[in-house]
Amino acid sequence: MSTTQTGVVHSLHEKDWQGTMLYSFKVEGVERFWRLGQKVPEFKVGDYIKFTERNSNVDWDSIEPAKGPAPQVSPEPTMDVGERIRYQAARADAVRLIVAALHTDALPWTAVQQKTKSKRLDLLLGYVKQVTEQFLEEEAS
Repeated sequence: MSTTQTGVVHSLHEKDWQGTMLYSFKVEGVERFWRLGQKVPEFKVGDYIKFTERNSNVDWDSIEPAKGPAPQVSPEPTMDVGERIRYQAARADAVRLIVAALHTDALPWTAVQQKTKSKRLDLLLGYVKQVTEQFLEEEAS
């Protein structure tokens, strides 16, 4: 059975499974993954897409840009001076940690990421954000 889905791409995911890179994505407001198999997505986070789903897999040829609601822009969160200082310190520490991990080959690079600078940059920025948030959570507790 197949169904047509539309939505804003919330996140893209890749997983190394027995030496094969598999891709999936999530759509905003839906708590599930749509699988792409070995096909590298040609869309990015924030794109509004339309696609056909068959048995939890996406029919790759059915993916197309869709007309949708105008993206909602959330206002920038306001931080007081103390919060900004804590955030900047946590981010600086996260960057230092990621740089150290790069120098010691501690980061897992997939074959695709080794070949594509933009994929590496996206991964590094994601690591910095994740580690920054973790440092802030640890400080708060």
